[in-house]
Amino acid sequence: MVNLSISDINGLYNQFLSISNSVEDLLDIINERILQNVYASDIKATKLLSISYENACKDLISIKDNLNFSLNLVVIKNPNFESIEIPGILYLIKSQCDKALGLLKSEKSDILTKKQKDQLNLIRKEIKIIELASKYTKNLDFGIKHLENGSFLASALILSRLIVYCIDNIPKDESDVGDEKILPRINFLISKGIIDKEHQDEKQRILKYVNTARNYLVHDVSKFPEFSDCATLLGDCVNILKIFKQVEDIKAYEIEPSIIDDAS
Repeated sequence: MVNLSISDINGLYNQFLSISNSVEDLLDIINERILQNVYASDIKATKLLSISYENACKDLISIKDNLNFSLNLVVIKNPNFESIEIPGILYLIKSQCDKALGLLKSEKSDILTKKQKDQLNLIRKEIKIIELASKYTKNLDFGIKHLENGSFLASALILSRLIVYCIDNIPKDESDVGDEKILPRINFLISKGIIDKEHQDEKQRILKYVNTARNYLVHDVSKFPEFSDCATLLGDCVNILKIFKQVEDIKAYEIEPSIIDDAS
């Protein structure tokens, strides 16, 4: 028995989902025609979808012993690709793909342990309390959904770009000169009382957030995260957003007087 990875389940799920969506699109095109005529291009597309479906079935069979369910899909043997048969073939493929998707979805739901799901639920509650702008919560939601689905690299990339965005948009302290990118921003946070100058661990944490995020984005293409890596990254992301929210509040407060002056 081969050890089944999360990526195997995700890959297979996405295979059937892609085929199902493509079949649905093709059926919509055919059904929109007045006489529901089938053209040569439809036959060609159906042949390709039939091959894709057959390959997906083979992939499913190759891992069936590792799944928590038994699934017997109808294999289309020697299909008749005459115009009149095309809708029937497409409906059959669609029904079988949807059958596979329903069962694979239940398998996907077991990707995370109860402890991991509880951990994510706690972070979700924390995000609601912070009351972030929608553009940040949307990125966090996408990051968490990919994490729940086992798409760890996608989750890491989304969360990393959010961390880097926040850091890059923290102003530099005016007293700092040179090309250093991070420390002047940390000095700005200190000057505004957002982080404590005496707490070196806070500065080190921010540096860690940035280094970890940039490793996933550009510095280390050989790095592939697991759940624990993404969960840590998610926690880092929430922490840096708490800090950045204070920065945005300060920016808004400092801009306000100039608006009033202009108006007067």
